[in-house]
Amino acid sequence: MTLEIRPAARLVMVDGVPVQLTVRQWDLVTFLQAEAGRAVPYEKIYREVWHQEPLAGAAATIKVTLWRIRQLTGLPITTLWGFGLRWDG
Repeated sequence: MTLEIRPAARLVMVDGVPVQLTVRQWDLVTFLQAEAGRAVPYEKIYREVWHQEPLAGAAATIKVTLWRIRQLTGLPITTLWGFGLRWDG
C-alpha cells in the first residue's frame, strides 16, 4: 500500500486513489502527522483538533474518528491505550 498526503491540496491518496475525508478527519490526520513520533495525549488532540476543552467522552470521539480514518486509509497511527495516539509514519 502506498500512502500520499498532499497538505496544500487537502488530499490523501491510497494506492493512487484519492480518499475523501471530512474536515475533522483531515484536521486529525494533519495534526498527528505534524506531531510524528510523539505520544500525544487525547486531551491535547481534542483541544487542538476540536478547538474545545475535553469533556467526558472526548477520547471516545477521537477513537471513533480515528476508526473511520483507518477504514479509509490505513494510516500509521498507533493507539496508546489509556493515553493517546502516535503517528508512526
